Amino acid sequence: MPVLSRQFFKEKAVPFLFRLRGGKDLWAEQDLTAYGIEVIPRGKACTVDVPAVSGTGTGEPDVLPAMQVRFEHRFVFKLDYASHGDCVRRWGAIVLPGGRALQTGVNHHMPRLAAVYPRPWGRKRREDLIVAPWPHSFMGYGDFCMCVLPRLCRALSVLSEKEKAEACVALPFSKGVWAREFVELVGIPRERQIDTLTENFGLSRRGVAVTVNAQSGVWAGPGDFADLRRMIPLKPRADASGRYMIQRKGTRPLLREKELFHSIRDLGFELLEDRPRTVREQVELFRGAQCVVGPHGAGLSNILWGPDELGLFEVQSISWVLPSFRILCAVRGAPYRVMLDRAAGGVPRVENGGSLVPLHADPEQFAGNARLLCAGFERTLA
Repeated sequence: MPVLSRQFFKEKAVPFLFRLRGGKDLWAEQDLTAYGIEVIPRGKACTVDVPAVSGTGTGEPDVLPAMQVRFEHRFVFKLDYASHGDCVRRWGAIVLPGGRALQTGVNHHMPRLAAVYPRPWGRKRREDLIVAPWPHSFMGYGDFCMCVLPRLCRALSVLSEKEKAEACVALPFSKGVWAREFVELVGIPRERQIDTLTENFGLSRRGVAVTVNAQSGVWAGPGDFADLRRMIPLKPRADASGRYMIQRKGTRPLLREKELFHSIRDLGFELLEDRPRTVREQVELFRGAQCVVGPHGAGLSNILWGPDELGLFEVQSISWVLPSFRILCAVRGAPYRVMLDRAAGGVPRVENGGSLVPLHADPEQFAGNARLLCAGFERTLA
């Protein structure tokens, strides 16, 4: 589907159908207790100071200026069948009686679409406790690790051991087997996982639904990352010594990859080939990491499983500078470097395929950033 038509669908068509059916948005910032929703506070608002990223030489201007990121209060919401009916809909969206779409995230069209989407006949699977942390249908591996999984861990953190043993998690699992593997890792077996894209499901008459607010747009905040680290039983190793350069074969690969890798081999880096690995393999591998280098993408999200001081150096296009990993490093107090692809003379370019084109990096500057990263890691340990 072309980008323009997708935007029209999300921003015009879905809201029009939603209003036509009498639907109303119920925002997470409202007084949800007035609607019989239990609101459980999980952390106060906070601001993360993200330091500037300097160049590789003295006197160079900053590559990126310092910034602040605001994260609002964290909440978990509980809804019961007696007051809110069978409120968990397709994509894991929450829709209350009367067509009220509970807006807990940034994908506002998803709850609205769920409110007007025809409910399937013969709903066979009914559960007493459904955790639906974020309605979506598009997530890849990196987005899941950085955005969805931390919020799932927040939702699970308010459940007793008995409740967690009975809980089902509703997510679009057919998007990738890694999602199922991660949810197993936090204690929810396959038989308690509901695919929101393919299964007919809903609450039983004594059922309870659990969801969370997005807190700050897409990026998860310090509290959610802390919940994630508590939920993942594989702790980072104290003897972490791995230095990895991440290979990316699909979209956004590094051009002249062999030359770039050769420029940093003397620093002890190992090239991690882009090949299938199980979630446990990736978690175990990065438990022993101390420095990671590579193009912006899903593979870099594995820094979550390393020690807090694990350093990251990523290459991004000047046409799109995404701050997700930079924010994570700031939260953890870890060294961070970035190199922007300025192949077009430093002018943001309109790229065919958006952010999918190969990335250029000068080998000398690439090596300089890697050396500064390793030095930053050593200072952090000291």
